[in-house]
Amino acid sequence: MPIFGHSSTWAAQGRSIYDRISSGIFQMGSTNGIVNTITGYFWDWAAPDDKYDVKCAIYDINSNLVAKTSSATLSDNQWTLQTFKITSNIKLLANQSYYLCAWGNEGSIGSPPIQFSGQASEHNLFYNEEDFGDWPEYIPSWNAWYDLGGESLEPIIYCEYTEIEETPLSIEGTGRILFYGGSKELKITTVE
Repeated sequence: MPIFGHSSTWAAQGRSIYDRISSGIFQMGSTNGIVNTITGYFWDWAAPDDKYDVKCAIYDINSNLVAKTSSATLSDNQWTLQTFKITSNIKLLANQSYYLCAWGNEGSIGSPPIQFSGQASEHNLFYNEEDFGDWPEYIPSWNAWYDLGGESLEPIIYCEYTEIEETPLSIEGTGRILFYGGSKELKITTVE
């Protein structure tokens, strides 16, 4: 199945996502699709003594919530590609840009979950401070998350989807449409 996002696990840096929604902007492929999963790259560095909840979501380019996952608990002291299923039938539009996001809570002994970022051709790493809970329906603003060394980074997160082919509706004929104050003729022709 096709994916979009950053899927290489060659990690450059890790950042805490405790009470912080981390995101990158990624462009959907050239065909509309239905979301199947979102996968992020995390590290539960204090395990086995600590456990964290993390979850993922998709926002459109205007920062409106499109799709969200439930939480998963990280409990292994290792780098983990955590995959989250999307159970709703969410359609993403071809060639549109979306924020792919991850969010975590504070661990049981007070340490944060880490999300890894990889090198990118241009900087694509943003965040919004938000207490862990329900996904906001809208994010009013994003802050750029820069590396002190000046590297261009983006979060290691990607979305897998099923392509859907849609056939344009074709109708031929003539008819009349009623407007307030009168009627007008309308001719409908086939669109190919």
